[in-house]
Amino acid sequence: MKKIIALLLTLILTLSLALPATAVLDADYNIPTIFIRGNGTDIVNGDGELIWPVAIGDEDGDTAELVESVAKVLLPHFPNGLLLNKWDGYYEAFYQEMLKYFGETRLDGNGDPLNGSKIAPAFEYDNNYNRNRNNKKNGRYDYLAYQYHYDFRLSPFDHMEALDAYIMDVMKATGAKQVNLAGRCLGGSFLMCYLDYYVQKVESGKCEPYVKNVLFDATVHNDCSPISDAFCGKIDLDSNALQRFLNEYIDTDKTTIDGVLDTASFLNDVILTSYDLLNEVGVVDLMVIEPIENLYGKLYAGLIPKLLEALMGTWAGYWTTVNSDVLDEALDLVYGKEGSEKRTEYAGLVDKIIQYDEQIAQRQDEIFDKCEALGVHFGVIVKYGYQMYPFVESQNKIGDSMVSVESASFGATCADVGEKLSDEYIAERTALGYGDYITADGQIDLSTARFKDTTYVIKNLHHDNWIPDEGVIENFLWSTNLTTDTDTVYSRFMVYNDETGKLEEMTEENCNVSQWGGVEDKKESTLITKLLSLFKWLKSILQYLTNSFLTKEETPAA
Repeated sequence: MKKIIALLLTLILTLSLALPATAVLDADYNIPTIFIRGNGTDIVNGDGELIWPVAIGDEDGDTAELVESVAKVLLPHFPNGLLLNKWDGYYEAFYQEMLKYFGETRLDGNGDPLNGSKIAPAFEYDNNYNRNRNNKKNGRYDYLAYQYHYDFRLSPFDHMEALDAYIMDVMKATGAKQVNLAGRCLGGSFLMCYLDYYVQKVESGKCEPYVKNVLFDATVHNDCSPISDAFCGKIDLDSNALQRFLNEYIDTDKTTIDGVLDTASFLNDVILTSYDLLNEVGVVDLMVIEPIENLYGKLYAGLIPKLLEALMGTWAGYWTTVNSDVLDEALDLVYGKEGSEKRTEYAGLVDKIIQYDEQIAQRQDEIFDKCEALGVHFGVIVKYGYQMYPFVESQNKIGDSMVSVESASFGATCADVGEKLSDEYIAERTALGYGDYITADGQIDLSTARFKDTTYVIKNLHHDNWIPDEGVIENFLWSTNLTTDTDTVYSRFMVYNDETGKLEEMTEENCNVSQWGGVEDKKESTLITKLLSLFKWLKSILQYLTNSFLTKEETPAA
């Protein structure tokens, strides 16, 4: 009998050690998961008309007529900018044109919707329908069984009571005593806000702890590098980063343009367009007095704040992606110094932006500590292999194009694109017992991350491609994989095989696979497709302006 017991204990120990370091060992399929996605919700105005996402061009995506219309408005101001360095008229004209297309998506000075705009009825229906249903199938809950839809433009604080009511209704409908919470991309900001809300509920004695597992999937909370840098003016021209981007992303011959705008790429695309076009049509050669860097700076200095004011600069939800260290700079750039007329006009909105920074972003570790004390188990999915969008200071950080590994992992130590951590650093960390936390390619040390033992790092996976995340999410929540091939090995470090569409454990043989520039499968990347659409549109406008200007200058006087 003793031998049998010993064998059983050995077997149990062996199986437990075989589980990936990131797995939750107490699987419970009876716990529903509330999944908070990113900014994918349709927005309608008070008349029920779709105002977000915004279509550019006609039904077939042809922007020719629109380009000519906008260009004619801008054309009178373009020569003054190029020759006299007077761009104010151009900035204002562009701003007014943007308002025609995006004005209804803006929030007012208090951070509230204009014209009764809100999430589309279909998403509201989905919220109300699912919250009161037990969506268990085949004895388990799918991790997407309960998806909370929200108006991503608003401050996360504006959603907390509604999100809490949704969670309570799900628990009532399912009879569950606990829930899992998951947030992807911008959903991570709203999830962070809810965790603070949850802690306050428990500490005030309103409820017993009920959150079991929390998963952050490529989240942009407190630092989406391209947006954070652009919002505060941290712009940097790097020829290598630009060339990588132009070679891989800007490939309209191989990419379908769908004519839909995504503002996460808008700022970068405006800058890219101005630089690339001026070079392409030879305007750079004409600028004898002013070099291209200065011209670029002039365009950015006035155009970006105007674009932000017309577009996502009024979206409090997007401001949660601006790093705390540069928030003051960003507010000054977009809304002016404290006491200015513009800052006063948007005082309510600015207060909401600052509220998130002070109550959530700056208290991040405190919130995590309190949640862990309540028994919450945290997991993180991080992706890399793609550079950040160019023209921002963070362009050479490794990440998934939208969020850096350092930010998404809550503190991992990383090398820059194309580089490795120094041999001395790796030797030192290895000597301290952290060698298993360093990627085989020598680019990431996960041991400095907040949740180093419950973080999955996936190389060669773009931010927009999150299908491979499904198995990882289920593995984290339930210590198993129920949807994809069972031969997938989930470990601390993995590589996405683009040919097979599967995840593989990272090894020295496969760790050097990376894109470092573009999207390999552009059909799967809606973000890049939308960026390219806007690039084509803006490039056409500037091409029209430049050609008109040059033609006019070359025409002999009558």
